[in-house]
Amino acid sequence: MMKLSVITINYNNKEGLKKTIESVVSQIYQDFEYIVIDGGSTDGSIDIIKEYDKYINFWISEPDKGIYNAMNKGTQYAHGEYCQYLNSGDYYYDNTVLQCFINCNHNSDIILGKVAHINNSTGEVAIGRSVTDEITFLALYKAGINHQSSFIRKKYLLLYPYDEKYQICSDWKFFIQALVIGNCSFSTIDNIIVYFDMGGVSHTKINENYQEREVILQELFNFPPRIKADYDMFNLPLLELAKMLKKYDGFGKFVYRLNVVIINLYSFFRSLYSVANFSLFNHTPRK
Repeated sequence: MMKLSVITINYNNKEGLKKTIESVVSQIYQDFEYIVIDGGSTDGSIDIIKEYDKYINFWISEPDKGIYNAMNKGTQYAHGEYCQYLNSGDYYYDNTVLQCFINCNHNSDIILGKVAHINNSTGEVAIGRSVTDEITFLALYKAGINHQSSFIRKKYLLLYPYDEKYQICSDWKFFIQALVIGNCSFSTIDNIIVYFDMGGVSHTKINENYQEREVILQELFNFPPRIKADYDMFNLPLLELAKMLKKYDGFGKFVYRLNVVIINLYSFFRSLYSVANFSLFNHTPRK
């Protein structure tokens, strides 16, 4: 079986599509399958696809039901053991990315690399990843995983297809299903995989993002309030305000970092209180 299928979805983003395709076809390692799923674009995107047709194993252009419908469609057409979604506008960090993935020799179900977050309005670039080697439900609650920098074993994409009724957070739901419910294996690599455009819908529609997350959590777990309260503190409105301020000036960055410190301290002392309360008041003496 071919090791990797790279999938690009696009709709009326001709310039972004061209940038994405060029970064794919310039890879030193070329033994992979490349699939392009277009949603029936009318802006000249099809001309771009045809220009690079000899590099594309399969492409289709037809109306779809949105981003996640297109991504699921790409999964169905893929033949690789792993799939990676590099959607129009995202592009590889350099031409060695896929070679590094093949050389990493990981057998995990999900392999996550680093991301170069780029703010196209300011040109500012920040490199990192949203989670570490330790994947817990809390880690996924606090932050998502970039599907652009993830190599995902196809069988899990078939087992937990992207939920097409959501507009923003279906990839977040997928990672919770695969990693928490499915308990699939996970590992990280130190390589930077992609440049990620921070102007995407998940970053510009913060309120809608968290509204969908709330619905997804109730759908998957139906948390009672007493459990959910322990996680709600990570959605403090002030933290979200600080995130918005972060990109503007030093004060915004200071507020953001201060709130991160406050939340971590709150979590720490709450844990201490819980342990002390249990030890002091709920301990059963030996007989």
